[in-house]
Amino acid sequence: MIEEFRVSGGAARSDVWLQIMADILGRPLFRPTITEAGALGAAILAGVGGDVFSSAEEAVNALVKVENVFEPDPHRQPIYDEHFARYSLLYPFAKQLSHHKPN
Repeated sequence: MIEEFRVSGGAARSDVWLQIMADILGRPLFRPTITEAGALGAAILAGVGGDVFSSAEEAVNALVKVENVFEPDPHRQPIYDEHFARYSLLYPFAKQLSHHKPN
């Protein structure tokens, strides 16, 4: 089971979006101080390759820090669960309609 969700990329800059995702998942979301994962990964590997760090684990421990944690709101998750249940019932019909070819 996934115990922790770390976010990255452009969407990680939106507090509102991260709160919604935490509420839907019912799990905390962790936003690191550096959200551009590709650039950070390159810096970590460069640090290891340039002998600044002795291992990737050491580099990660030094460079990856959590800026904010978005805790799920237990009152909102049932609302999202209800919407998902409706979606699950409607999806097969919507899929069938979207693939229907007129005569």
